Parts: sequence; C-alpha cells; structure tokens
Amino acid sequence: MQDTNLHPSESLSFHQSGLSVFIRYLSYGSCAFLLFSIRQYITEKFIYPTPIKLKVVFDIIVHVSLIIMASYQLVHFFFLYADDPSVGKYCLSVMWGIYALVLIILGISKDQKHLRIMAIVLFSFALLKLFFYDTEQLGTIGKTIVFVTLGVLLLIVSFLYNKYKNSMTETKDAK
Repeated sequence: MQDTNLHPSESLSFHQSGLSVFIRYLSYGSCAFLLFSIRQYITEKFIYPTPIKLKVVFDIIVHVSLIIMASYQLVHFFFLYADDPSVGKYCLSVMWGIYALVLIILGISKDQKHLRIMAIVLFSFALLKLFFYDTEQLGTIGKTIVFVTLGVLLLIVSFLYNKYKNSMTETKDAK
C-alpha cells in the first residue's frame, strides 16, 4: 500500500504551488515566534522563581515541534528531489535517531533527565517504525544501511550513558 500524499499522480487533490510553500514557511515562522514569546514569558521576573515543571513542558513542546517540522521537511525534500519519493520515509528513522542522539548529548551536558527520556522515547519510535513499517518495503541494501546507522547511533548513546553515568548520579546526590 502506497501513500497517496507521496504520489501526486494517485491523488487528484495534490497541487504544489508557491502559495502553499509560502504558507508553510509562514507557519514555521509563526510557530518559532510563538515559542520565542513563550520562552520570554517564562523567563520574565514576575514569575520568579520559574517552576521547574513549566521549563520541562516548554522543552518538550520545543523539541516535539522541531522534530515534527524537520520530519515534514525531510519527507517533502525527498518527494521533490529524489528519484524514489518513498526514500524520505526511510530516512525519517535515521533522522529521528540522530535527533535522539542530540537530545541525549543535551540531556547529559545540561543534566536534564527529561531530555534523556525524550531521546529514549524517540529512539523507540524510530526502531518501532523501522521494524514494523519500513522493513516490509525496503530492499536488502536499504535495510542494511538503516539498521547499521541506527545500530551505530545506539552504540554511541550507550557509550555516552556509560561514560557519564557516574557524573549524572553525583550531581543528583549533591542536590
């Protein structure tokens, strides 16, 4: 079964125009302005001290928004410029893995547990998508590339966790 939004010949309502591209980037800018405004509101002095849960919720909203926008852009890019538009769907798993690695690094460096948990959840989604959705349509070489890439990313995450495990628990004990 193929997605009709990736195959314009199968969808009668598909039409890519300059206006739709303008509206997409206008909505990205509006979302960025909204998130910036919320951040400014959270860091104002009249909410001092800022509740920790408010910062955690804001971080979650920002990173979920970023991953949704990046995923959409990746699929759209491969739809426009790749010979096979379905390649974008397979690259999503790799992109989610890379973004999860970035979240792990941020979570370890800033000592923020919620970022590390978000990274684990994102890795889980990437792996579930890979096993249950991508493998039925990927060829042998594609499966190998995606599995090896995500495996390397998981090894890097495991290495980082083991290397900085003691420093994460020491800062937790010191508080």
